[in-house]
Amino acid sequence: MPEPATDHRRAIAERNAEAIVAAAEQMMSAGEPITVSAVAARAGVSRVTFYAHFPGLPELVAAVVRRALDATKAIVAGARPDEGPALEAFARLIDAGWGQLERFGGVADAADEHVPAGELRDSHETILGVVRGLVERGRAAGEIRDDLPVEWLVTTFYALLHAAADDVRAGRLDAEAAPAVLRATIIDLLRAR
Repeated sequence: MPEPATDHRRAIAERNAEAIVAAAEQMMSAGEPITVSAVAARAGVSRVTFYAHFPGLPELVAAVVRRALDATKAIVAGARPDEGPALEAFARLIDAGWGQLERFGGVADAADEHVPAGELRDSHETILGVVRGLVERGRAAGEIRDDLPVEWLVTTFYALLHAAADDVRAGRLDAEAAPAVLRATIIDLLRAR
């Protein structure tokens, strides 16, 4: 029995939206500048089709960020943040987070350019919730300092990861050394005094 026309159109629309997001992610990862025309051409769709799915570049970049964060959530879970001493869990989380930042560095650059900072930070909330929980667990065990607000420690974790990625892209920090530098900096910052 032939597929109903509406199902066929929906399938085409879903393929087009996926092609647009995938094209944008490829371009961002390669450090290529993104424009509506360039993304549409890479995706093999028209500008009209692009605009049927995304009002503009900020919404497209936000969709790519959501996709990258979905992949990151699985990696963060694999770092087993609920297991072992909190500072050891933080070391695993840093390594996992660094790997994702390195993988999605171009996406982070485009997000900084096209997505408002508050919206970008909010999009990371699920992952930051893991960091928050780990800080609180570490405090309860006496491993993590309690003289600074929890939210400040979460913000510092987030900011230092992104600052290290910025420094690697700018050539100020060696990419291979970055995880060790981050572990030393963040663990020392978090450690109970």
